[in-house]
Amino acid sequence: MVHSLLASLARLVTEASALDVTLSRVTVLLREAIPFERLRVLRLDRADAVTLYAIDASGAIATTGYLIGDAPSAAEDAADGVERSRLICTIRQGARVKGAVWLTSSAPDAFTEEHQELLEAVGDLITLALYHDTVRTTELRRRERIDALVRLLQTVAETLDIRQIFPQLSETIRAALPHDILALTAWARIHCESVTESHSAARGCAHGAATSICAA
Repeated sequence: MVHSLLASLARLVTEASALDVTLSRVTVLLREAIPFERLRVLRLDRADAVTLYAIDASGAIATTGYLIGDAPSAAEDAADGVERSRLICTIRQGARVKGAVWLTSSAPDAFTEEHQELLEAVGDLITLALYHDTVRTTELRRRERIDALVRLLQTVAETLDIRQIFPQLSETIRAALPHDILALTAWARIHCESVTESHSAARGCAHGAATSICAA
């Protein structure tokens, strides 16, 4: 039964589903082998932030983001108070810890060593699901940046006067590359001049200046 369950879980993880959908389905299947009431996955997103996925036995999921150091809510404290059994394992990618997954039950001594071994195997599959989600998110952000640059090219094509389009350039680029000031410098070889156009995001205005480098 365990091998069949792990095979079913592996198929779920390899499907192109959103992470919350995958975790919900994994929870429902795992409930057939382990008598838990709630599954939680803690994901280390950044050095200062984590995401907690809490899924009950029916597959209903709640997702909450936290900054490191945040105090737990009263609802979480109340939920922890009725948990009398807990089964936990870390989520690793190589030597790096990416988070943790744990099961809870209100019944005492609800879990066995066999349940721990199964959860360790499920933890490896969840690691793969988190990796797939990271790849999908990275690709989505890359496409958003490309779309922003396409909009930028369309803006440039509408006019040849750089002074008129500089505010639009700044606004379009900011979606992909956050900045305070956008500046463009062009050299006029005939007159040995440097022409600089800039736009301040804070002031919302464009500024142009020409500087002579040598005599014509």
